[in-house]
Amino acid sequence: MNDLKLPLELHKYFWDVRIDQMNIQEKSSFVISRILEHGDIPDYRWLIQQYGKPEIIRVIKTSANISPKTANAFCVQWEIPREDVRCLQPGFLNPQNSTFNI
Repeated sequence: MNDLKLPLELHKYFWDVRIDQMNIQEKSSFVISRILEHGDIPDYRWLIQQYGKPEIIRVIKTSANISPKTANAFCVQWEIPREDVRCLQPGFLNPQNSTFNI
């Protein structure tokens, strides 16, 4: 990782955290998943430069914080097997499996 600060143009994706206290190296999964979900092409380029494609793919495969739509788009673009992606597995978003199912 090249830098420990989040560029100003990416602050808009972190409306709910104190950016000045966030270490983007320690919170890499959070940063990557948030930018994948809400970012655009220049933001994705920054992610690749900052974290590298292998780390981004790891987050795509394991994160519960990206939508199936986002995960699927990156699976197609980067040829990631869908069966390796957590949020694309059957039952992941099934409301019957919810803790809050009443």
